[in-house]
Amino acid sequence: MRQVVSTTKGVQVIDVPSPEVQPGEVLVAVEYSFVSSGTELATLDVMKSQGSDLASYVAGNPSLVGRAAGLVRKQGVRKAASAVMSHIHTRGVAADRIEPLGYSCAGRVIQTGENVVNLHPGDRVACAGAGLATHSELVVVPENLVSIIPPDCDMRSASSVAIGAIAMQAVRRSEVRLGERVLVIGLGLVGLITVQLLKLSGARVFGFDLDLARVQLAESLGAEAASSDAAEIEEAIHRSTGRQGVDVSIITASSHGSDAVALAMDVTRKRGRVVAVGVVGMDIQRDPFLRKEIDFVASSSYGPGRYDEKYEQHGIDYPYAFVRWTEQRNMDEYSRLVTTDAVSVASFTEEFPLESAPLAYKRLAEPDGPVAIALRYKKSVDTDGRNVRQVLVNEKIHSDRPSIAILGAGSFVTRIHLPTLEKLHDKIQIGAVVGRRGARVTQIANQYGANYASTSIDTVLNDGNIDAVLIGTRHNTHADLVIKSLKAGKHVFVEKPLAITDEELESITATVDSTKNKVLMTGFNRRFSPAMIALEDALQNRETPLIMTYQMNVGYLSPDHWLRGLEGGGRNLGEACHVYDIFTYLTGAKIQDVYARAVTLKNNTHAQNENFSATLKFSDGSIGSLIFSSFGSASYPKEMLQVYVDETVYNLTDYSSLERVGAVQKILWSGEQDKGHSRQINEFVDAISLGNVPVPVWQQLQSTKIALAVENQLIRGSG
Repeated sequence: MRQVVSTTKGVQVIDVPSPEVQPGEVLVAVEYSFVSSGTELATLDVMKSQGSDLASYVAGNPSLVGRAAGLVRKQGVRKAASAVMSHIHTRGVAADRIEPLGYSCAGRVIQTGENVVNLHPGDRVACAGAGLATHSELVVVPENLVSIIPPDCDMRSASSVAIGAIAMQAVRRSEVRLGERVLVIGLGLVGLITVQLLKLSGARVFGFDLDLARVQLAESLGAEAASSDAAEIEEAIHRSTGRQGVDVSIITASSHGSDAVALAMDVTRKRGRVVAVGVVGMDIQRDPFLRKEIDFVASSSYGPGRYDEKYEQHGIDYPYAFVRWTEQRNMDEYSRLVTTDAVSVASFTEEFPLESAPLAYKRLAEPDGPVAIALRYKKSVDTDGRNVRQVLVNEKIHSDRPSIAILGAGSFVTRIHLPTLEKLHDKIQIGAVVGRRGARVTQIANQYGANYASTSIDTVLNDGNIDAVLIGTRHNTHADLVIKSLKAGKHVFVEKPLAITDEELESITATVDSTKNKVLMTGFNRRFSPAMIALEDALQNRETPLIMTYQMNVGYLSPDHWLRGLEGGGRNLGEACHVYDIFTYLTGAKIQDVYARAVTLKNNTHAQNENFSATLKFSDGSIGSLIFSSFGSASYPKEMLQVYVDETVYNLTDYSSLERVGAVQKILWSGEQDKGHSRQINEFVDAISLGNVPVPVWQQLQSTKIALAVENQLIRGSG
């Protein structure tokens, strides 16, 4: 399918794989999408300012400097430099960056995912959401970000639904009442819609914008007075209010300066309200703000539910009686108002076909350009012709080396694994990159020289040219993908955890038994670190069992982080599993007993499965004890291991040093932090060709089994 994207070279219309509908989502064939001059031109300006050189990128991202300094302290100069360059490379400084454009569109539903109740194929709908309702022939959008369009509503006007919802939420946040006076600062698309909504609310509206044409538009839409001169609009307000000031000022302007806020404070009456909608400087002067007791409030995008993952991604609606106007209900009401012509965007909108999107954006940026643009898509019954889940990126295929597909190109995979695979190009080639967002996987596939980009995992599994897969998707998908990939005849590298339920682990075990000619490797990378290899080597001729104590000081994770939700399975399964693998690796023994207990908490600020102790007993007599906590300080080492054996103690600190204390004290290994990520990928790539197994499968299964046993005791209270 075709999609409009921003690159460092400008706006382009490119071919990307079409999105695949998931549970709770709908697939929509777009007929119109709406371009807002403010938001999208700002995105283009950022892309241009960053350019394609390192200095420009760092200048536009000052937070990188602080993050880099922290990495230097923890991991050393070389690792920090590698991580920063990987970050920059992934975001397109070393290669052309692709940024999807658009967040408001309208079309027809052609497919619904599981659990979608209120939408059906054929429905005319309007969609909202950055990165979702993009300028694309096909979009996949969660149900709560989709609004059914009334029968008499024209599709072009309905495609402005996201912008309309933003304006509607601003008016609601203003709490405007009949007869109150309101100043709208910034008469772009959101501002002009806001003017109309305020008039419908019975308010007396004033407008300010530096663009005279937009001032005139505001007056034609019912503004009592509008001006491009701040002193002039201030005087008009003084005359109308007897120098009392407006009841409300709504800032819909986009500016880095604080002039808009200063104007709002000056013209708003005592104990009035100022509502910030646009991106503006917040350098608020204390005197008018405090002296007048002005209420300063923010308006969050489309309305209640915005940025709430449970509402937007999981479809959990707010109770109607308690949250009357959610973002979806705002969208519904806006479409109704457009249908009745109570609100109109036609007078300040120009239309362009999708193919002319680059020209449309140029027009938008011209001094006399329109406030908004609607992109028109061809209506085609041949929807399947656009619904292509695979796009060729690089035709060159090397028959002399195996090919690997990347399933899930998230930040960890692009930061850690892809740079390593790129260095191994003489041993292996990247055949495909698969992910949910077509533009992103196309960029990554192009960046790393993959054969093709796809949004369909089945495409890869059915591709005979793909020998192996690297699974880096969310944790709750790992087991299913491992099973499917092994059955499809692929070698598998899967990021931990291998499974998050006992049933999943049992299914994997059965599958492994029937596909023993394929390599399975779980991302238990720490056993491949130089420090851990040195420790394991030092323990080869031990005479006594091991007493192992491991501390993981993992730091705080917010309750809404995906790792703590259903997709992640929790930090015991997702992080502590590394320790169970280390204990298995060092002992080489079967597990006999697991005992775990969690800290009792009165709230969910910290999870039970991230503050606990676990004690393990192995068949060789060794015991391992883990203290896992999110209570600690980031200033303290994250991971520490002590091993007591043969009148000797081994101390490992953050995989940067290993010390032996005993009859002879010695530093066994010291250097920049290395947790073994690179070596484990090297080992996997070699295993594909040589047929060896870098990590015995029974150890991978045991480490996962231990994690599940601990989880059962921490959460489910069973042993």
